[in-house]
Amino acid sequence: MDSWKNLMEHHFFLFFNIRCVHLSVFCCTLCSLCVLCDLFSSIGGAIKPVVTFTPNWGNILHYDDVTLTCDVPSTVPEEPRTYHWYKDNRPIPGAHQRLHIIRTSVQEDRGDYQCQTIGGDISDPVFLNVTINELILQRPPSAIYEGDPLTLRCHHWILYKAINTKFYKDDQEIKSLESDSTFHIPNITRSQSGRYKCTKQIHRRDRTNVIERSDESFISVKGKLKPTFPFFFPNLLFYSKDRIHVIRATMARGVYGMVQYNII
Repeated sequence: MDSWKNLMEHHFFLFFNIRCVHLSVFCCTLCSLCVLCDLFSSIGGAIKPVVTFTPNWGNILHYDDVTLTCDVPSTVPEEPRTYHWYKDNRPIPGAHQRLHIIRTSVQEDRGDYQCQTIGGDISDPVFLNVTINELILQRPPSAIYEGDPLTLRCHHWILYKAINTKFYKDDQEIKSLESDSTFHIPNITRSQSGRYKCTKQIHRRDRTNVIERSDESFISVKGKLKPTFPFFFPNLLFYSKDRIHVIRATMARGVYGMVQYNII
């Protein structure tokens, strides 16, 4: 008991008179939500980095720019790291920074991208599609879950001007915009799964105006993730006054691990 008291005196986070004593977990939000920031520091494991795109589109047109970021979750201040980037399982020469910037993209930039830090796990692959076309419907690269916000973009080639954007779902017009090119759904439902596409009136360099139509993109909305908790995540010990509580942790959806704790 004395060792636990010493541990708790040096490592705790006051939260409604309950102190968190696990070295690698910090209670970060209200309502019993915690962020699992550096769990594996105490059990010798590693957390996978995550590759994200900025802008957050999984498909782009040739000559577009995109920045790839290698996000590595950690509780400690950012330490100098050496990064390695891979495309289609092959190292990208000279790519050793957290950001990998692709300027004026070409079709050869199309592929699966992964990143890794020295001594760490490699990320899951994220696919970037680069196409030669006049118009595409852009969507985020990640899976879409019920309740998520979703933004689609009707994107034309950078050298053209365009107006009068229309969005369609299952061949039915759902939105018409004169100048804006994006369609936003704040909380998508599974019933909104379907075939999406868009059209635009494009003014070409030869002064002709044409109505271009994007390829269809099937949007599959997955059901909400049920809270699950992998076997290697330990329960926590909390104490209030002279009593020790066992806290059961359940994993909620989130890139870096959002954890909800319940006293049992």
